[in-house]
Amino acid sequence: MSSAVLPKREIHIHEKNYLTGMPSFSYYHQYNDDHGVQFYMKGISVDLGDSPVGHLSLSNKEYVISKNNVFSVYVPNEKQTHKSEKYDFVILLDYNAELSIKNYLISHVLTIVIVLLLIMLIKVLSFKLSLLDIELIRLKKAIKNNRIVPFIQPIVDADEKIIGGEVLARWITSSGEIIPPLSFIPKIEKFGLINAMTKSLLNQLKVYVNEHQVHRLKVSVNFTESCLYDEEMYELCKELSGHFILILEFTESMEFADKNKIISYMEKFRKIGVQFSLDDYGTGYSSLKYLNYYQFDVIKIDKSFIDDIETNQHSIKIIENIILLANNLDIQLVAEGVENHRQKKILNDLNISAQQGFYYFKPMPLDNFHSIMRD
Repeated sequence: MSSAVLPKREIHIHEKNYLTGMPSFSYYHQYNDDHGVQFYMKGISVDLGDSPVGHLSLSNKEYVISKNNVFSVYVPNEKQTHKSEKYDFVILLDYNAELSIKNYLISHVLTIVIVLLLIMLIKVLSFKLSLLDIELIRLKKAIKNNRIVPFIQPIVDADEKIIGGEVLARWITSSGEIIPPLSFIPKIEKFGLINAMTKSLLNQLKVYVNEHQVHRLKVSVNFTESCLYDEEMYELCKELSGHFILILEFTESMEFADKNKIISYMEKFRKIGVQFSLDDYGTGYSSLKYLNYYQFDVIKIDKSFIDDIETNQHSIKIIENIILLANNLDIQLVAEGVENHRQKKILNDLNISAQQGFYYFKPMPLDNFHSIMRD
């Protein structure tokens, strides 16, 4: 090119090319002080138009050429401008929020799904934790306000005379609804509230025995290993054992953690007149191991054996062996879950006189128990 007509810009955008009649652009390269080469192009060799975030155009800050070689005049600050570090042209971005979001969702669909699943999981866990918090607060409040109360299921002898009873927890709501133990005892255990609940039941028993005479009765209370180590519980048992024969029941379904410690604490409680019972006998970890290690005064034959004694000779044989073992160890027997006259007769024939079950009495409030005893 003649030095007289050297272009002032590297990039030229032309509204109309003489050969094609279409918009085009050219690139000028100056190779010395006086001369250069100008390249004319029929179209843009890179994709202009839709990008993931909007529409792109090429400009030399004088004119603009965009998708399908559309020519226009450059208007400053109308669009986002991205300068070239090497050449005197800019890329213009006409940002489109809808297109940007759409393309982002398409390109990150897996990540979005994972994030949404994590959010849902967090919400579910948070909801469950909040429910647990609500349940914990409700149970603590029920224990504190003595809403979980002691019911008693009487134990009778061969003449159906009440000789004692087992204390069973019942949750009575403010509306008077009685919630059975299977609905809340597992939660009490899960939240570590067994000691608090047992202590509350013993305190309510203390109030009852201070107002009523129950000296000749044997009253059993369900206990755990941790309850045995609680000094406040010990003082309550000491006071209660002055009013009736207090029997602490341990179930085989919970194995003791420290044998020697249990033996020493059982001896401590025996010195204040407390006796011990092994509940649900035959269904737990190792009945014989319990009887070998620990001194029990009473064995309660589990209801599952009583249910079958009318039809299953194996159950009767097992009970006969339990009787033989108990007699040799000088341990009293109580049959749990007696529900009909036939079961009662078979147990009487086996000389198991102490019986407990719906055939005789259902668990009842302390006031009802007092009325029955008075009658």
